[in-house]
Amino acid sequence: MLKAGNRIAGPAIVMEMDSTTVILPKHHGKVDAYGNILIYPDDYKAPKKKAGAAKPRAAGPRVKRAAKKVARKAK
Repeated sequence: MLKAGNRIAGPAIVMEMDSTTVILPKHHGKVDAYGNILIYPDDYKAPKKKAGAAKPRAAGPRVKRAAKKVARKAK
């Protein structure tokens, strides 16, 4: 059974109950937290995250008014 974090070196065939996945030579598969097999070339380097990535914005006045309206109806 494959678990999150497992790495599968190609060439490989992964047979599951409802699907079959082929991993070609010079590629590898990584199992993510949801059980998906993500396939990458062996020389793949993941992009680096940018410093100061987008921060969540505060709700605007339109959203605040709508939230107040819902709260009044709930009373």
